[in-house]
Amino acid sequence: MAGHRRVILLDYRGVGASAGMVRDRFEDMAADAIAAIHTLGLSQVDLLGLSTGGMTAPAGRRAAKAYLVRMKRRRTGRDKPVTPGVFRAQLRAVNRWGHQIPTGASSTAPTLILHGDRDRMDRHRVPATLTTTFHIQGESIMRAFVFDNYKQPVHEAEIPEPAVGDRDLLIRVEAAGLNHLDERLRAGEFKAILPYKTPLTLGHDLAGTVIRTGSKVTHFVAGDRVYSRPRDHRIGTFAERIAVDEADVSLAPTSISIVEAASLPLVALTAWQALVEKGNVQAGQKVLIHAGAGGVGSIAIQLAKHLGAEVATTVSGKNADFARELGADVVIDYRTQEFETELSGYDFVLDPLGGDNLAKSLTILKRGGKAVGISGPPTPTFAKSAGLNPVVRLAITALSRRIRALAEKLGVSYEFLLMHASGDQLRQITQLVDRGVIRPVVSATFPFDQTAHALASLGTSSIRGKAVIIGADQSA
Repeated sequence: MAGHRRVILLDYRGVGASAGMVRDRFEDMAADAIAAIHTLGLSQVDLLGLSTGGMTAPAGRRAAKAYLVRMKRRRTGRDKPVTPGVFRAQLRAVNRWGHQIPTGASSTAPTLILHGDRDRMDRHRVPATLTTTFHIQGESIMRAFVFDNYKQPVHEAEIPEPAVGDRDLLIRVEAAGLNHLDERLRAGEFKAILPYKTPLTLGHDLAGTVIRTGSKVTHFVAGDRVYSRPRDHRIGTFAERIAVDEADVSLAPTSISIVEAASLPLVALTAWQALVEKGNVQAGQKVLIHAGAGGVGSIAIQLAKHLGAEVATTVSGKNADFARELGADVVIDYRTQEFETELSGYDFVLDPLGGDNLAKSLTILKRGGKAVGISGPPTPTFAKSAGLNPVVRLAITALSRRIRALAEKLGVSYEFLLMHASGDQLRQITQLVDRGVIRPVVSATFPFDQTAHALASLGTSSIRGKAVIIGADQSA
């Protein structure tokens, strides 16, 4: 094994160590071992052999006495002599030791092999009767893509596996959707309303397999195939594993691939929350969905049609037929047509673009109609519900004043949407996918090690639907 793996052997200080400084907790020994590995400049090893100096001996008192005798024979060259006081301190540590087994053992975490009360390990093998194997939870190292500070580039790093809370699922990420939100977050565009500490692992969509569950999880078990948009401040799907609250998770649709499933959570939840929660779109209403060939737009068109609406959308000319295939009744080529002169009397607009496009969208609404924007500007109502500080709320009030005044003048309403995680809504979306009502659109995939390149390409490429990162342990 050593010929192909990184193996570290540590001889832990045991009975006879100077000043009686003998660790009496397994977790402390593990922490020292990990610190030693980091001191060597390593972030991960395949096998760690740890001789604990007799601390795990079942007959701890006998082992301590035997060590004391040996230490007296080796006194020459030691920093300090072995005194009765030192011996008593070490003996107390040994008596507290012996049979501790850490809780939360994990087969995915690094392994420590603890040798028993023999002073010398066998040259070629460790007898099974003298070897105890434990697993340390929470110290695994995994690959991830992070940025160190706002506006700094994304790069690969090795980070600790996340801790798993009582209601969390540890999920192996087999695919992760790319979203413009990731790049905008890195650029600091949402810093005022969605502040994150850096360094930060990016990624808002995932599909994968449950590895382990917290003690209070009730709806999932290890081995479940799931998908999720983790809640804000717990994102990080551009990694090998992630811990997600079970309330944010749903079983993945069975009728599509894991890659297609990974493309859905953020955009499908955005479409659902805009059309169903905020828009209350009903059969027979007229709905305009901008950027109909994009990630949100391609799902929103299908959902709006399912709700019974008459759907118009804006796309480039090359995507006109694609939009019609999704269900759009009216297709506007934004390069050659002005939607504000072509359309009127609409009940609802979903606008992912903001700026002048949002202002023009208000003019095509009938009185009492509503526009929902996902690019801004945020509104005072949103700022209050999000619990933002007074200074930010004041700034948001000023930034949104123009669009709110125009909406009031036209007799329509405008709301800002920052979508939220919801396993319950994902379960409803799963049913629609498995019934064939909604189909995901994935136009590009990237291997995990090209995540930084894939993110950078979001602003320069124009693809239909979504792009997806293939998980680190999956073949592209």
